[in-house]
Amino acid sequence: MTRRPRRNTRVACALEGRVLGRRGFQRGTVHNLSTGGLFFAGPNLPADQRVELELDLDGEPVHATCELLYRQSHGEGAGIGLRFLRIEAGAVERIRKVLAAENLAAEKKLPKIAAGKRLPHTS
Repeated sequence: MTRRPRRNTRVACALEGRVLGRRGFQRGTVHNLSTGGLFFAGPNLPADQRVELELDLDGEPVHATCELLYRQSHGEGAGIGLRFLRIEAGAVERIRKVLAAENLAAEKKLPKIAAGKRLPHTS
Protein backbone atom coordinates (compact mmCIF):
# COMPACT_ATOMS: atom_id res chain seq x y z
CA MET A 1 0.00 0.00 0.00
CA THR A 2 1.41 3.40 -0.96
CA ARG A 3 1.13 6.19 1.58
CA ARG A 4 -0.41 9.42 0.40
CA PRO A 5 0.84 12.77 1.70
CA ARG A 6 -1.01 14.01 4.78
CA ARG A 7 -3.28 17.01 4.56
CA ASN A 8 -3.51 17.49 8.32
CA THR A 9 -0.74 17.97 10.86
CA ARG A 10 -0.51 15.13 13.36
CA VAL A 11 0.49 15.54 17.00
CA ALA A 12 2.16 12.82 19.07
CA CYS A 13 0.03 11.45 21.89
CA ALA A 14 -0.68 8.29 23.87
CA LEU A 15 -4.44 7.78 24.07
CA GLU A 16 -6.28 4.56 24.85
CA GLY A 17 -8.41 3.29 22.02
CA ARG A 18 -10.24 0.34 20.51
CA VAL A 19 -10.93 -0.71 16.94
CA LEU A 20 -13.77 -2.99 15.95
CA GLY A 21 -13.18 -5.34 13.05
CA ARG A 22 -14.55 -8.73 12.07
CA ARG A 23 -12.81 -10.33 15.09
CA GLY A 24 -14.37 -7.96 17.61
CA PHE A 25 -12.79 -5.13 19.58
CA GLN A 26 -9.01 -4.85 19.82
CA ARG A 27 -7.45 -2.53 22.40
CA GLY A 28 -4.44 -0.39 21.57
CA THR A 29 -2.87 3.05 21.72
CA VAL A 30 -3.33 6.08 19.49
CA HIS A 31 0.22 7.41 18.96
CA ASN A 32 -0.57 10.42 16.80
CA LEU A 33 -3.74 12.28 16.01
CA SER A 34 -5.05 14.86 13.56
CA THR A 35 -8.47 16.11 12.51
CA GLY A 36 -8.24 13.75 9.52
CA GLY A 37 -6.99 10.53 11.11
CA LEU A 38 -4.53 8.81 13.42
CA PHE A 39 -1.97 6.05 13.93
CA PHE A 40 -3.22 3.16 16.08
CA ALA A 41 -0.89 0.48 17.50
CA GLY A 42 -1.78 -2.76 19.22
CA PRO A 43 -1.75 -6.55 18.99
CA ASN A 44 -3.95 -8.52 16.57
CA LEU A 45 -5.18 -5.55 14.58
CA PRO A 46 -7.97 -6.17 12.09
CA ALA A 47 -7.12 -6.48 8.42
CA ASP A 48 -10.47 -4.94 7.46
CA GLN A 49 -10.46 -1.97 5.12
CA ARG A 50 -12.97 -0.17 7.37
CA VAL A 51 -13.05 -0.25 11.14
CA GLU A 52 -15.04 1.35 13.90
CA LEU A 53 -12.87 3.31 16.32
CA GLU A 54 -13.43 4.43 19.88
CA LEU A 55 -10.85 6.56 21.67
CA ASP A 56 -10.74 8.37 24.98
CA LEU A 57 -10.22 12.09 24.41
CA ASP A 58 -9.99 14.13 27.60
CA GLY A 59 -12.11 11.64 29.52
CA GLU A 60 -14.88 11.36 26.93
CA PRO A 61 -15.23 8.79 24.15
CA VAL A 62 -14.99 9.66 20.46
CA HIS A 63 -16.55 7.27 17.93
CA ALA A 64 -15.61 7.20 14.26
CA THR A 65 -15.72 5.01 11.17
CA CYS A 66 -12.24 4.84 9.64
CA GLU A 67 -10.55 3.63 6.48
CA LEU A 68 -7.31 1.67 6.83
CA LEU A 69 -4.63 3.48 4.80
CA TYR A 70 -1.50 1.48 5.69
CA ARG A 71 0.01 -1.13 8.03
CA GLN A 72 3.36 -0.81 9.75
CA SER A 73 5.28 -2.75 12.40
CA HIS A 74 5.45 -1.04 15.77
CA GLY A 75 6.83 -1.65 19.26
CA GLU A 76 3.40 -2.84 20.42
CA GLY A 77 3.12 -5.35 17.57
CA ALA A 78 1.47 -3.81 14.54
CA GLY A 79 0.19 -0.38 13.69
CA ILE A 80 -2.33 0.99 11.24
CA GLY A 81 -2.82 4.41 9.76
CA LEU A 82 -6.51 5.34 9.79
CA ARG A 83 -8.42 8.12 8.05
CA PHE A 84 -11.71 9.32 9.48
CA LEU A 85 -14.62 8.65 7.11
CA ARG A 86 -17.38 9.51 9.59
CA ILE A 87 -16.92 11.01 13.02
CA GLU A 88 -19.54 12.03 15.56
CA ALA A 89 -20.71 15.63 15.76
CA GLY A 90 -18.46 17.83 17.87
CA ALA A 91 -15.54 15.38 17.88
CA VAL A 92 -13.49 17.25 15.25
CA GLU A 93 -13.70 20.45 17.31
CA ARG A 94 -12.62 18.53 20.43
CA ILE A 95 -9.66 17.12 18.47
CA ARG A 96 -8.75 20.65 17.28
CA LYS A 97 -8.66 21.85 20.91
CA VAL A 98 -6.40 18.97 21.95
CA LEU A 99 -4.09 19.62 18.98
CA ALA A 100 -3.92 23.33 19.79
CA ALA A 101 -3.04 22.57 23.42
CA GLU A 102 -0.36 20.05 22.35
CA ASN A 103 1.13 22.50 19.84
CA LEU A 104 1.27 25.23 22.49
CA ALA A 105 2.98 22.85 24.94
CA ALA A 106 5.51 21.84 22.27
CA GLU A 107 6.25 25.49 21.42
CA LYS A 108 6.97 26.28 25.07
CA LYS A 109 9.58 23.49 25.17
CA LEU A 110 11.44 24.71 22.08
CA PRO A 111 13.81 27.69 22.16
CA LYS A 112 12.68 30.69 20.13
CA ILE A 113 15.07 31.88 17.44
CA ALA A 114 15.00 35.52 16.40
CA ALA A 115 14.95 36.21 12.67
CA GLY A 116 18.45 36.26 11.20
CA LYS A 117 20.03 34.50 14.21
CA ARG A 118 21.64 31.09 13.93
CA LEU A 119 21.82 28.40 16.54
CA PRO A 120 25.35 27.94 17.96
CA HIS A 121 27.15 24.92 16.50
CA THR A 122 27.54 22.09 19.00
CA SER A 123 29.53 18.93 18.50
